[in-house]
Amino acid sequence: MKSISRRLTLSLVPLLLVSVLLIVQGGVWLYDRAQRDYLTQLLQREADSMLAALSRGSDGLFLDMDKVDPDYRRPYSGRYFVVQGQEKWRSRSLWDHRLPLPGDGLQTELLPGPDGQELLVWSGEYLKGGERLTISVAIDYEPLLVEFRRASWWLSGLGVLVVLVAAALQHWFLRRSLGPLRKVQGELAE
Repeated sequence: MKSISRRLTLSLVPLLLVSVLLIVQGGVWLYDRAQRDYLTQLLQREADSMLAALSRGSDGLFLDMDKVDPDYRRPYSGRYFVVQGQEKWRSRSLWDHRLPLPGDGLQTELLPGPDGQELLVWSGEYLKGGERLTISVAIDYEPLLVEFRRASWWLSGLGVLVVLVAAALQHWFLRRSLGPLRKVQGELAE
């Protein structure tokens, strides 16, 4: 009877552990996708506000920094922009770092940023006052990556604990349920 209980437990534990780890990683991945979708919308609105901050002057377009969020003026703030037209404007927050000007839309890969940051970058093509512009805006995604890793470890640990408790309970229930069979086995042995 012990071997039945042991076999069931030993076959159940690895299956449950793999299932828990897949669920945890899948959940973290889905949450990462949801965050990127949300931040894409936020970055698109930021690019639109950059476009609105551009005004026509006697020498062509200029960027009115009073209309730009102060975060873009603080070095390494985690929020960055580059506006490329006939002129080029960069956020002061970039300091000496160069923000790549990729193609249209959200970049599928995180790009390296200043101070070791991982940047989520969105770029768009615009036309204002007859001038073609590319506006790229970026946000530091590293704090979210740290939290995703932390959540993954915590959830994995909790999942392993639940699996071990479930295996112990299953072992206890099986031993209890097979008790009458042990009595019969003992009687037959006499």
